[in-house]
Amino acid sequence: MSQAKVDKYKDYKKNKKKILAKEKRKKTAATLIVRLVGILVVAGVLVGVGLWGIGKYRTYLDSRPDYSSTNYLIGDICGLTLEDETTQAAEQETGTEPETEENS
Repeated sequence: MSQAKVDKYKDYKKNKKKILAKEKRKKTAATLIVRLVGILVVAGVLVGVGLWGIGKYRTYLDSRPDYSSTNYLIGDICGLTLEDETTQAAEQETGTEPETEENS
């Protein structure tokens, strides 16, 4: 062996604990970084799916009819007032009064 190789080996042997500790720290840091990136990717996917679901739910809620409005009568929805208007118009043309229980 050449003198340079011998000196290098002795230096390695003398600082072996420090060198191994440094390598262990690097390996631990790399493992930690990989885990953090994995956690961030999973969290990003979960947030994306959650926001997509919220958007779909809001779209569903917006598509449902709004029954809180008082602008419409139940008869209007069923078309009953339309029939009443047509019978009233027909009765006005003929001049007869609508039949009720009192008139019968």
